[in-house]
Amino acid sequence: MERVTITIDDDLLKQIDGMVDGSNVKSRSHAVDLLLRSAVSQASVKKAVILAAGKKERLWSEKHSKIKPLVEVDGKTVIEIILAKLVDAGVKQVVIVVGYHGEQIVGLIKDGKDYGLSVEYLWDENSGGSAGALLLCKSKINESFVLSYSDVYYPELEVSDLVKFHRENSKNGVCTLALVNVKTPNVFGVAKLTGSMIVSFTEKPRAVESQSNLVNAGIAICEPAVFHYISKVPSSFEKELLPILAEKEKLYGYIYSGKWIDVELAP
Repeated sequence: MERVTITIDDDLLKQIDGMVDGSNVKSRSHAVDLLLRSAVSQASVKKAVILAAGKKERLWSEKHSKIKPLVEVDGKTVIEIILAKLVDAGVKQVVIVVGYHGEQIVGLIKDGKDYGLSVEYLWDENSGGSAGALLLCKSKINESFVLSYSDVYYPELEVSDLVKFHRENSKNGVCTLALVNVKTPNVFGVAKLTGSMIVSFTEKPRAVESQSNLVNAGIAICEPAVFHYISKVPSSFEKELLPILAEKEKLYGYIYSGKWIDVELAP
């Protein structure tokens, strides 16, 4: 173990000293160690799902044959950037749902060891929609997990902050969706918030119907209970599942104000 020096407020230090009982908590440093471990644990998840089963028509553009997860930003593919964010948040295991040209993703990421992860692939052979693709992961997930699209770029989002927010604010929710403010919300999934709860979610509303500029940023924290709300396949995560969760008061929103790019709309 490494020795470090920290400065602690007097009132907080008194609370820490009050934890010391000589048995379960042997000393002040032991109390601080326990508190830090607990805080880190609360702000991390170990598993993640990445949805990367795009159809043929979901290529980056007519001029490029690349599938969107393999578009490069600053010398790295979008999916590699997402994996790095997950590692930073403490994720250890990732399930990637692949479809059209999925072999390209498998060839790049392989088993994930080069990225500090254990990566498993599931194939969405019959295009079950984004919710159907998520449902394929049900047998692999029994705890809180990160859910990310594979074609969004959110370099300044701290996944551990999103996890912490989910655990502190979502009460009985099963999903906390990262939201970003955009000028043209009608081309995305639009969320209406009351406090931290998303009270309605509409995928690509007409401009006149949009009541918010907060849209789905493509990353969320979910509980395993989310699978219970997927009642049919094929089905859409955005058009069917998220509106149901909002209606049942199970969906919450975390506002992300950093840089964000939807690869589909990138030049």
